[in-house]
Amino acid sequence: MKEVWRLPEVSSLNGMDKELVLELLDGRSELERMQILMTLWRIWHVRNEIVHDKPAPPEENSRSFLCSYVESLTTIKYLLGADDVKGKHPVAEQLEGCLQPRKTKQVTVDASSPEVCSPQPKKKLPTQKALIKREAPSTFYTAQKLLLLQFFSSLLLTRDRDQRSSFSSDQEAEAKPHGYPSRGSGGGSRDAKYIAAIMASNTGASGWLRGKVKAVTSGDCLLIMGNTKAEIPPEKSITLSYLMAPRLARRNGVDEPFAWESREFLRKHCIGKEVTFRVDYTAPNIGREFGTVYLGDKNVAYLVVAAGWARVKEQGPKGGEQSPSLAELQRLEDLAKEQGLGRWSKEPGAAEESIRDLPPSAIGESSGFDAKGFAVENKGKSLEAVVEQVRDGSTVRVYLLPSFQFVQIYVAGVQAPSMGRRPPNPAVVAEADGTAEDTANGDDSVEAPAPLTTAQRLAASAVSTEIPPDSWGRQAKHFTETRVLNRDVRIVVEGTDTYNNIIGSVYYPDGDTAKDLSLELVKNGLAKYVEWSANMLDIEVKIKLKNAELQAKDEKLRMWNGFKPPVTDSKPIHDQKFTGKVVEVVSGDCIIVADDAAPLGSPSAERRVNLSSIRAPKLGNPRREDYQPDKFARESKEFLRTRLIGKQVSVEMEYSRRISTMDGQNGVPATKMADTRVLDYGSVFQASPSQAGGDDTSSIPSTGNQPRINVAELLLSRGFANISKHRDYEERSHYFDVLLAAHSRAEKGKKGLHSEKIPPAMHITDLTMVNAKKAKDFLPFLQRSRRHTAIVEYVFSGHRFKLTIPKETCSIAFSLSGVRCPGKMSPTRVKLLL
Repeated sequence: MKEVWRLPEVSSLNGMDKELVLELLDGRSELERMQILMTLWRIWHVRNEIVHDKPAPPEENSRSFLCSYVESLTTIKYLLGADDVKGKHPVAEQLEGCLQPRKTKQVTVDASSPEVCSPQPKKKLPTQKALIKREAPSTFYTAQKLLLLQFFSSLLLTRDRDQRSSFSSDQEAEAKPHGYPSRGSGGGSRDAKYIAAIMASNTGASGWLRGKVKAVTSGDCLLIMGNTKAEIPPEKSITLSYLMAPRLARRNGVDEPFAWESREFLRKHCIGKEVTFRVDYTAPNIGREFGTVYLGDKNVAYLVVAAGWARVKEQGPKGGEQSPSLAELQRLEDLAKEQGLGRWSKEPGAAEESIRDLPPSAIGESSGFDAKGFAVENKGKSLEAVVEQVRDGSTVRVYLLPSFQFVQIYVAGVQAPSMGRRPPNPAVVAEADGTAEDTANGDDSVEAPAPLTTAQRLAASAVSTEIPPDSWGRQAKHFTETRVLNRDVRIVVEGTDTYNNIIGSVYYPDGDTAKDLSLELVKNGLAKYVEWSANMLDIEVKIKLKNAELQAKDEKLRMWNGFKPPVTDSKPIHDQKFTGKVVEVVSGDCIIVADDAAPLGSPSAERRVNLSSIRAPKLGNPRREDYQPDKFARESKEFLRTRLIGKQVSVEMEYSRRISTMDGQNGVPATKMADTRVLDYGSVFQASPSQAGGDDTSSIPSTGNQPRINVAELLLSRGFANISKHRDYEERSHYFDVLLAAHSRAEKGKKGLHSEKIPPAMHITDLTMVNAKKAKDFLPFLQRSRRHTAIVEYVFSGHRFKLTIPKETCSIAFSLSGVRCPGKMSPTRVKLLL
């Protein structure tokens, strides 16, 4: 067993008697005591097997049995709400409202009967165990544990009778670890309580409970949540018994000396850690529970007092007995005073320096805080902070360090379900200014407030009405609280909204890494992605948030339970890839490619390809004066033409989309199918790595060795197109993340469409659309230069074209002299094709 457990050396067990058993257990941790006792129990079992002429079980069997048994007991201790996998649970669980009680079969064990209390009549023990096993098999092993407890209790009683006079109370206090019942006056019963407290902490029958510290509200108060499988476990606020720490300032108030340092000491020791606690007494008039809390095997109250961050008060429960730990607390307090620790510092001016100089709160309309100026000054900076309050899953209130500026941060990119609105506490109406601040921490002698009058209750109810929390609102708030409340975090300010609310990212430590609160909320289905605030974030973070939301929707996590993807007007295109030559550039986001694999002259030889997930400026309609070209429309088309016309490209078709012919590319359902058409979208790649040197694009590897340039990414990076805003579950480019990054770079660089510059106006006169007189007026200008540089806009037939002459700012119809080609549908052309 020494290979898996920390057990004492075998040589120290030779000649073991009753006293040595107790000394062996003394000074060890709770887990070590359990392991030693369980090992002794197994040894006794093996001895009984040998005495009754039975073969001893193998070593490996005993080891695996003990490990499994202790693991089961530990699981019961930490997770009282867990399922009884092996039928073991405590005989009696006094949960005192902190943890949910379990419905178990009632078993009656008479602790005073000789079969249970006395270890001498050995032949009666099997009978008692058989009786317990017969009545309730699930409590059989727990009853065995009770027998072992009573056995060691009787050993202690015997030792106390034999050697009562050999120990003074001071020696006993020094020999006993702090935190367990004192063995002072009162005979041997205190020795029995000492071991009983150890064992009862394992069975849960002595009032000791386990939980995790969720918040530290002051230097002497902890908020502890239970260890259950419930999504929102029960909570209990415990004030350390007999302690009084300095009070922190409330709004517009002033700290007591060393109040912040006192709270920080307790916070850094306990926040987020497992503790064992017990309620010692309650003060109903102020609604507080006072108790003892252990962090591992250390009494938290002893730690606080020994460091000098709280004073000891002698007043305990009214009419109750003083705790045996009070004397130890007073001793530690005297020692801290002598050494000048904590609040007992002897340095001149230390008390005054410990009082925080709190700036006005930045929360509330009346604060006058310049939120926009604050955001501009700290944009992108990482600020240290401590979270003081969680309003909902995506809103926290923090103290920024070291200025102690109290601000409210809305988590960027996400929105958690609302917590609603609670009506004001009626007691606040009757409370005079300063009354609440005058209540000392841990002071249970304050009188209960006077009952409210009818007028006061009516005034309180008229302030506001209650709005219940949204579905999953409480779960989202609890998720955030368990990760950031009263913890050190980093705040990155991203900006403000129209209401001067501060938008920022919150990063909290998780081991050696820092996690993004917004991403964790979305991953767990407790918040939704919000586009307007996500635009303040880096593009990589936006992509992660969006993908996390889509995954949570697919898995139907929490708030997305029952979610059904909406019906879209797009359909994916699978396994359609081809290469060809670009023969026409229709607009900044549409080209026509001659497929190399199609026969010349066939209807499928020329394929119209719209670039996926981007939208270039519209060219307008020359026949309509009210439909003029958009900004940078001509520049976008010309950039694409100079890059692609006549060049070889590879195309990956990705999706098709039905659009309305009445509203361009907007996928609005039309009233008739005749009013719609289907467009095919794909990604176009130019296999020209030499041209990628001057472009702000990423190289996408092809099936060969050379990289390819994504044409859509090229347009976005130059600012000649915008990214399409797809709805959820709508088909998009397979390289959408790359396109988003290129669009973000263009926005930051203020290129093209994102710049404040107005492009040079270029008025092209289309002479094919005017009357003959106006067309003749342009003829002398064209004849002046015998040679012109023109762009072929359209081919009407083999000898007729539409040309645009940029220098003369006109478009003309041009025919080759002395040549006449067949028309599109002429019999001669058909014969030539055949």
